[in-house]
Amino acid sequence: MKSTLLDWFWTPFASSHLRKTIRRVQPDVVWAIPHDWSILPLAGCLLNSPQVFHVSLHDYPDVHDSSRRFGKKRCARMADFADQLYKSGTTRDAISQPMADDLVGRTGRSADAIVRFGLESDRIQDLHETTQTHDASKTTIRLAHAGTIHKHAVFELLIESLDKLRGRLSRQLQLHLYGAHSYRTQRWFNSAWMVEHGNLPDTELNAQLQQCDWGLLSMSLDNSDPRYDRFSFPTKFIAYLAAGLPIITLAHKEAAAARMAAAYNVGLLSHSTDASKLSEELCNTLDNANSRHTYRSEIIRCAHEQFDARRMRQNLFQCFEKSANQATS
Repeated sequence: MKSTLLDWFWTPFASSHLRKTIRRVQPDVVWAIPHDWSILPLAGCLLNSPQVFHVSLHDYPDVHDSSRRFGKKRCARMADFADQLYKSGTTRDAISQPMADDLVGRTGRSADAIVRFGLESDRIQDLHETTQTHDASKTTIRLAHAGTIHKHAVFELLIESLDKLRGRLSRQLQLHLYGAHSYRTQRWFNSAWMVEHGNLPDTELNAQLQQCDWGLLSMSLDNSDPRYDRFSFPTKFIAYLAAGLPIITLAHKEAAAARMAAAYNVGLLSHSTDASKLSEELCNTLDNANSRHTYRSEIIRCAHEQFDARRMRQNLFQCFEKSANQATS
């Protein structure tokens, strides 16, 4: 009902407001980010319009439980409009290379850039200058999970595997959860070794992540949500890199994050669906007291080559300039 009301009443109002704003501001370029409810007014105002615009596509609109939230037909319409916006944009970017390749196949248009959350130059420089070595007095292994848990069954498998080896490790395990959602009522939550910190500002989150030993990232293992797993890129991966954390990635081999973890040795990459086998992999990995030092060079290389915010910003501004020049030519 909420989606129907938004579609019938909010969308026409938002479309009218956007048209008036464009007429009043007369921008050289409109920067369109088609995401959920922004898609309908963006499509209504920009498609078949002389206005030049740049499109940044971060997620496909038909992932997770979008069909349930918006309605199957409405969700399909949103997905079609997102593709049309990407195809019609004067310039465009995607969040991952797999997404860019997929969009070429569907729209015939290649991405002008790959743009996603990145690391500023000072943060990358910090990665060069800081090295965490083994602290003999440290009695805990601090695991971090930042952001939303999308695949609860996979995350529960990860927790089950970790729980199996808690008594086998030389140090105690702690799991620190950061994000806007509380998971205290989930059946896997165990306050004996898990702590929730809530949603923190970026600077504070980065400072707390730096005190951890590993970052956790879990995605679908059966490719059941390919439009998200294969093409979107989880920001938590980048947040862990920013803090210099090695990453435990549990995902299907075709997932964008798994492909990144396979290209750069930034931690443990597993595709295991068996808790006992995964537990053995984790045991061998977590007992490494110098994990940050072990993966440091690859974390830095990955940050430089894939997540340099300055370079991505330059590429984005070049797209804006290209669009603006086309408008005046």
